[in-house]
Amino acid sequence: MFSAVQYILHFLRKEDRHSLQSPFAFQLYDGLINHFKTAKYPEIEKIRTSFLRDNTEIFVTDYGAGSKMVPNSKRKVKDIALYSNSPKKYNLLYQYFLSQTPADYAVELGTGLGINSQYLAACTKKSLLTIEADKSICDLAASHLQKLPNVEVFCDEIPNVLPTIASQMNSLDFLLIDAHHTYEATIKYFNMLVPRLHENSIMIIGDIYWSKGMKKAWDEIKMHPEVRMTFDFFECGVAFFKKDLQKENYILTY
Repeated sequence: MFSAVQYILHFLRKEDRHSLQSPFAFQLYDGLINHFKTAKYPEIEKIRTSFLRDNTEIFVTDYGAGSKMVPNSKRKVKDIALYSNSPKKYNLLYQYFLSQTPADYAVELGTGLGINSQYLAACTKKSLLTIEADKSICDLAASHLQKLPNVEVFCDEIPNVLPTIASQMNSLDFLLIDAHHTYEATIKYFNMLVPRLHENSIMIIGDIYWSKGMKKAWDEIKMHPEVRMTFDFFECGVAFFKKDLQKENYILTY
């Protein structure tokens, strides 16, 4: 019920492109819509299709809030592909915003089956680090991601890996937090990595209306002094760090 009510409120509050007073926001949003209409990645979609046809059952351990659509520990791969991984529409959104950064170094928390990682890798110039806690799911992702020279997959719980990554990383261009879906974990990962972000970095938080806790996390992130502007697409929130931007929070349709 919480997510349903929030969706209605989001629908009533959303703005169109002509309401964007910031030239930066207007051009960025226009670019996103154009990217969605024109970008084609048939080879990546073939990987998705193969997962959507896979009736293999695997045992999954949820390390965060779990799945609302497939809550059982024993799940078919095709159900994971359908319900627990971002659709192409949002794969393209994440990819687009990555492309608007220097795109040298990116971190993805929550690999899933690795479809989104494929989209991100297509625009990452140097290195994409992606972490998936569940071993069964991570093995499926690694089966195709290991072919990409600019992707490193970590099959481990995020708290076991992220501190080391953060300590060794001087600069981070793009960050996607799409794991756990709890207030505590989201804020913890944000605080751990925000010192590595710079003014041309972009960060995305997935499922910001998943629960009251996730909305609380997103509201706190919006108020963080390093965050200058945000886009709220309901399914995710996008944060920008350019120091010359006015503090603005846009609620947008996509």
